[in-house]
Amino acid sequence: MEIGNKIAEFRKKENLSQEQLAEKIDVTRQTISKWELGETNPNIEQAKKLAKVFKVSLDELTGNSLETEIIDKVAKTEKMTKVIVKLSIVTTILSSIIILCIVLFIASTFIYFRATPVYQGIEFSCYLPDINEKFNYNIKYSSSEKPKIMAVTGEEVIPFENYDNPDTLYRDINNYYLSLGGKCG
Repeated sequence: MEIGNKIAEFRKKENLSQEQLAEKIDVTRQTISKWELGETNPNIEQAKKLAKVFKVSLDELTGNSLETEIIDKVAKTEKMTKVIVKLSIVTTILSSIIILCIVLFIASTFIYFRATPVYQGIEFSCYLPDINEKFNYNIKYSSSEKPKIMAVTGEEVIPFENYDNPDTLYRDINNYYLSLGGKCG
């Protein structure tokens, strides 16, 4: 707080008019007005007289009291503490999110590479009327990555290891039976 504000505050506490205060310290009322408005400041001798009239120390009159300094420092410390706490919370949240993302990435990678492939199958029968015999087939294949024929149950009329596509294998088995006068379905 500026000294002019302090002079006005103390003068009002003492119930003095500007003119009464001016008489006590040997200045004009206009001088008191200029001090209170902050246009000028009292010199050291005038400040000592003011302090004596108001029964305060020069430090209190000028706003340099230890109490004021402590209050200012505590206020600054409180502000800094609030900022530090907010930064700590934000840092903790961001760190937690980053750690969670890393854990989820590692877990999903582990699950992806350890996942059991899904097997599918095509079941069908082929019939040869000349010998009146029915042959049942089940083509099992993995649908993960590139399709791969895993097993064929039934008569091995075509080596299945040469096939990656179950539909192509089915077509070739069907063509084999058609060439013998049979059919698949």
